[in-house]
Amino acid sequence: MCNGNNPPATPVNHSIILKVNTSGIPAPENPPNNVDAYCSFEGQTGGVTNENFEVSVANGDTVTWSGVPNPANASDVIKITEIDYEAGTNLFGTADLSPIGGAATITGTIANLTTTDVETYTIKFEVYNNSILKSSGGTSVYQIDPKLKMKQKAK
Repeated sequence: MCNGNNPPATPVNHSIILKVNTSGIPAPENPPNNVDAYCSFEGQTGGVTNENFEVSVANGDTVTWSGVPNPANASDVIKITEIDYEAGTNLFGTADLSPIGGAATITGTIANLTTTDVETYTIKFEVYNNSILKSSGGTSVYQIDPKLKMKQKAK
């Protein structure tokens, strides 16, 4: 639907890239250990914590989460295993997002919302260092909690 002479906004594809020090990060614990010293997001500016890292999105936008080893290592893999809604407005209209067909990435589309709220969510991921899954005490999943912020709708 158009407002006056303004065409509807074109959806944007957002890529949220989690960078992980695969050789330095300790094996995951239950409850989860603090991964902040070993993880950051591409485009994250100095002084912004992982929990305060925010990406602004709009209705119809697509968000893809992926992970990369930092420093790069061809035998290391970051597999995003789940995106869990935690708090704020549920921008995807579903509590959890999962990879399709064993993929290492997850993609979701922002639902048709009118809010300008912030959603806090948890990225769950696994780390393969030298092709070996890091695990401890029966768990292999790490967690990190950034935010998505709904942009103000165009008038």
